[in-house]
Amino acid sequence: MDTTNTETPVDSDEKPVMDGAVSTPAEDGAVSTTAEDGAEVTEAPADVEEEAAEAELASRSQAKARSSVVASGAAGLVALGLALASVTGTWLGTIMSEREQLIGQISAQSHPTANQIALEFGTPWHTTEVFNGVFALVALLVAAVVLISQTGVDRPASATVPWIRAVAWGALILGVIGLVVAGLMYFDVFTALPHVPAAATSSAPTG
Repeated sequence: MDTTNTETPVDSDEKPVMDGAVSTPAEDGAVSTTAEDGAEVTEAPADVEEEAAEAELASRSQAKARSSVVASGAAGLVALGLALASVTGTWLGTIMSEREQLIGQISAQSHPTANQIALEFGTPWHTTEVFNGVFALVALLVAAVVLISQTGVDRPASATVPWIRAVAWGALILGVIGLVVAGLMYFDVFTALPHVPAAATSSAPTG
């Protein structure tokens, strides 16, 4: 008895499904797979995963940019405060000046009149200007760092804020002024130390 094998044609658009699982493509590109037990498992395509990774990277970049803005702004304000203090004077410089003045008064009793003036007036004056110059120099360094960080080539636009650059430039200008004034005052360019005339010294009673 002859038997004829009848083969059912398979449509080329249909894909074989293994183990009773049925795969259904979704509209957004995700593949929804239905298993034998009726559970539906959705597999996200590679494009969706890449977009999620890019979004997370962008979020981290924005958070880093915000932190950089805060740090740069704080540094600019600190530089401006130091520069202003170098021009108007500092509490620390005043205290050290008064200390040097007291030391000069103590030691001036055993020195000539000219040396007494230098000890009681000149040394405290120069001490004040030294501290003013140090504050101005620190302000210049901090302001320069802020300006360099704000003008970086690879710096994102979200991390560059105009007011930070304005504050840093103000601190830089005030720092230069404070440093120049401190140097001129230290070297007695604006005004020299008081001196006792020679005639007054020679006519002073010797006791």
